[in-house]
Amino acid sequence: MYVRPEEVGWSSQELEAVIELTENSGYAAVIAAYDGKVFFRWGDTAKNYKIHSIRKPLESALYGIHVEKGEISLDETLEQLGIDDVTPSLTGAEKQATVREIKQARSGVYHEAAAEIPEMSETRPERGSHPHGTFFYYNNWDFNVAAFIFNQKNRY
Repeated sequence: MYVRPEEVGWSSQELEAVIELTENSGYAAVIAAYDGKVFFRWGDTAKNYKIHSIRKPLESALYGIHVEKGEISLDETLEQLGIDDVTPSLTGAEKQATVREIKQARSGVYHEAAAEIPEMSETRPERGSHPHGTFFYYNNWDFNVAAFIFNQKNRY
């Protein structure tokens, strides 16, 4: 079902800027919906596209909703959340990583993770080499635990 943007709290005029941004950023298509109602379409939205790493921005949008509602705190630590890992367990220092640092891929946890590509395991820093919050490392451990935390907090 398609509705005018104003019917779901958006501005048609402000969405014109989105068109310019998408054209200048190299996007092929954009679609936006609220409560199951499509209010914005641009590009060939009927075409199937090969995309990568889409869960991160979608998950971040969901996190933002729940952070704003006060249902998730980005400052909670793995320890406060009762999160550990299979052997080898997380160290006390690793358990001090916050949800914010996990979302930023700066947890300081350098464990093997599900769905790792060879490059990730080849470039993974040595365990304990960087304290949480101090070093960016694009890794599935952080992304996987972020999804786990979200699911635990929201029971979806």
